[in-house]
Amino acid sequence: MENSHFGGGVRAHPFIRTTLLSLTLLLSCFAWSQSEAVTLYAVDYPPYLIVSEDEQSQEVSGMDAEIIRAAFAAVDVDVHYQVQAWDSILTGMEHGQLLGTASCMRRPERLPYMFYSDEISTTSQVFISRRELEISPVQTLEQLQTYNIVSVANWAPQKLMEQLGIRHQVAASLDEALLKIEDGSADLLYIAEYPALAQAKKLGIHDHIKATPLASQPLNTQHLCVSRQYPHARTVVDQFNLGLREIKRNGTYQAIRNRYL
Repeated sequence: MENSHFGGGVRAHPFIRTTLLSLTLLLSCFAWSQSEAVTLYAVDYPPYLIVSEDEQSQEVSGMDAEIIRAAFAAVDVDVHYQVQAWDSILTGMEHGQLLGTASCMRRPERLPYMFYSDEISTTSQVFISRRELEISPVQTLEQLQTYNIVSVANWAPQKLMEQLGIRHQVAASLDEALLKIEDGSADLLYIAEYPALAQAKKLGIHDHIKATPLASQPLNTQHLCVSRQYPHARTVVDQFNLGLREIKRNGTYQAIRNRYL
């Protein structure tokens, strides 16, 4: 087996190897920190990510968007957001063409190409239905087979429906899925609670629907997700985590959450 050597065959002392590794990490962090800004890609996912209705600016606000900006600001890094379709974001990250996205959940199929930050927020999965529909007997996802299910194309719950072999219709957007619930062309939408209720309120149909939690499903954690193939990806996540810990310590994190929840 070959050993690492310097110049004339002298074995590198452990202290030297450790020093060189630390220096490499420091230089990597410095090179990344001198870049213009971090660019993240987002979809409309209120209250976590909210895309403005102005099609020209498409500014991104929302709870997680503000938390991410504040965390990066704590380590002197600017953040810009660009709006893009969700499936396009995932494809770009898988191929190392895009840095990352926000309000992203851990999924087994994403692990090979994503780094995850520390937890930013949580969301519970619920069934959205018309108020008059009785769904209390539903305790597991497998019991959904007796209902007319709708899912949003390429979102995590839709992928789960496919994996479990649960028949469902596919809506092109959250708006379309919610309107199908409201007009009776679908019975149930299995989805994260806050985004669904926020969008239903925006559509003016929140009085016609209800959210029923599924006790057997744990809370989902949401993260900053970064493409493993993107330059300085690990450093970006590490620096973000440092900033996130700081804003949790100084109260900024909770102050942001209090404005939305």
